This record gives sequence, C-alpha cells and structure tokens, in this order.
Amino acid sequence: MTTDRDWVVAAVRQYERPLLAYVRRLLPDGERGRDVVQDAFLQLCQQPRAELESRLAPWLFAVCRRRAIDILRKDHRMIATLDPVAEPPARGPEPTQTAETNDTTRVVLGHLAALPTDQNEAVRLRFQNHFSYREIAEVMGLSESHVGVLLHQAMKALRTKLPHLA
Repeated sequence: MTTDRDWVVAAVRQYERPLLAYVRRLLPDGERGRDVVQDAFLQLCQQPRAELESRLAPWLFAVCRRRAIDILRKDHRMIATLDPVAEPPARGPEPTQTAETNDTTRVVLGHLAALPTDQNEAVRLRFQNHFSYREIAEVMGLSESHVGVLLHQAMKALRTKLPHLA
C-alpha cells in the first residue's frame, strides 16, 4: 500500500501534462494555467484519499476548470473558443501522406474550434482524455444526459462539415 504522499506524487506524474493541456485551452496565459494546475494538486493534498481515489481524474479536471473559469470571470472575459491542440505526429513515412494528414488535422481542428464552447470541451474531454460521460458530467458540472446531447450535437455538426471523413 502506498502512502498518501506517494499517491499525490503519482497523480502529479500521471495528470500534470494532460491538465496543463486542458487548462491551456481555457486560459490564454500559460503562467496562470500552471498556477491553476498547481492549485489543483495543492487541493488534492488536503483531500481524503479514500474519497477521491476512484474518481481522481475527473475531480482534478473539474477543480482546474472551476479555477480557470473563476480567473476568466475576474478578468471579465468570456470563453469564446478553445485553441486547437498541437498536431499529432504523422505516422506515414511518405511526405505526401504526412502533408495530407496535417491538412486533414488542421481542417478537423478548425471545425472543432468553431463549435460552441461547451460542445468543443465535451468532445475534447471524450476523445483526447478518454473520459466517460459520467466523468465529463462531473468535470463540466452537467448531467450525463446533457453531456450526451452536447456530444451528439457536436458530432452531427462535424459530420455535416466533414462528410468525406464520416
């Protein structure tokens, strides 16, 4: 059995990068984003391990989301769009395949960024972080059925704009 300290250190190792990537889409300032993630881990140190162990990832993402939104509200800003993520590395050895993959990725990310903020966030949590509907609901403070509606609307909009990829 690991100690609470070991558990927190393991959580930092596992979730720090995904949390930083997530917060970077919510806050334009990288320094503030790092502060948000650090605050989440400080809060984790004060929480009972038994209560969070089974739902650690959604709890951390929810803490970061709430803190980022608080910062945006204080700055009187609204979340308009989420920045596209860096392109994944090309897998094909051919330069033409790499160019096509990069072009397709840019197009998909452009359409994803054009979705309403809540749909964009739900899609990213689902497909980038592999969260379940329940975990997304916990992070975003919504019901599971509302998450399902958001994902359905987003996928429908993406299929309409990208029929050749459907």
